[in-house]
Amino acid sequence: MEKIEELNTITSTQELIKSKEFSLIEILESEKLIITDNSVEMGGVNEFTRWLYKVYKPSQLNLKILRKELDNLTCLQDILTHPNVYTIKEITEEKLKLEQILSKKINYFKKHDAHLKNTRWKKREIKEKNPVFETLLELQEVAYQNMQISDSKELNIQMNNFKYNPLIKIVKLLSQEINLKKDTSFLKGFHDKDQSNDSDTDEKLVAALYYFSLYSDKSPCILTSDTDFVSLIGVTTRLIGTNSFLPDNEIFRKRTIENPFRLYFKNRGKDTCCLKINSLNEKYIPNFKIINIPQKRSLEIEEEVRQELKKLAI
Repeated sequence: MEKIEELNTITSTQELIKSKEFSLIEILESEKLIITDNSVEMGGVNEFTRWLYKVYKPSQLNLKILRKELDNLTCLQDILTHPNVYTIKEITEEKLKLEQILSKKINYFKKHDAHLKNTRWKKREIKEKNPVFETLLELQEVAYQNMQISDSKELNIQMNNFKYNPLIKIVKLLSQEINLKKDTSFLKGFHDKDQSNDSDTDEKLVAALYYFSLYSDKSPCILTSDTDFVSLIGVTTRLIGTNSFLPDNEIFRKRTIENPFRLYFKNRGKDTCCLKINSLNEKYIPNFKIINIPQKRSLEIEEEVRQELKKLAI
């Protein structure tokens, strides 16, 4: 489409952020390799599961919360079924975890709630006696469907780990050393431990984005509602491309221009997306340096990244 083709004519990332907003359907129809996560519609999977853990009997179920989560799952499923949309196995595992949490809660209610014990589990009977519980059952069913669809849409990159793994190591190293991800639940006081680095799924999504930019003929993009990706992709791209790593990063610098990647931020609850990053417009940092850490450690990280970059050109 014309709006997507115009991306190549814009020279400033800031200009893109200010002026470029697309409908979801435009992106789905124009982009050929869209990598997505679970945040696109489900901004609060952890918040939802935290709430569900605290529900000990069906009477505590909140129909509004359940329906919102059901709507989110349904929208996410619609996106994932599009032929140009893919994901990675870690996202499928997250979907499986949600389905398992819902199944365990349903089985718990079946065993411990007197009214549900005597129910013959016919849909009509459940709908008449407990429409809220019916929504929970429907949510579990859709969660299972999501997991199955996700499993069928996983990117086939495991056979190429000798190229993918170095990218994962680089992104993880830089992310953890610079604290590129934020645990918003921790910052809001929902739990006592900062869990921002407990999962490396985001880093693997970024590594997959780089992998397909470097080694495929399709220009990849990430579609997400997770703000961490702005810093994850923006900072790691500028550091990996720095002059300090020449000539080991030549393939990265060359291919991200020849086969550029993009980052789209999906506005939750809306069918609009903002273009946040286009690799055609990213400016590399002249020399590798991480501030706010000892210079010795910065030099160690630089050497670790360099050794991984050497593997990409082999």
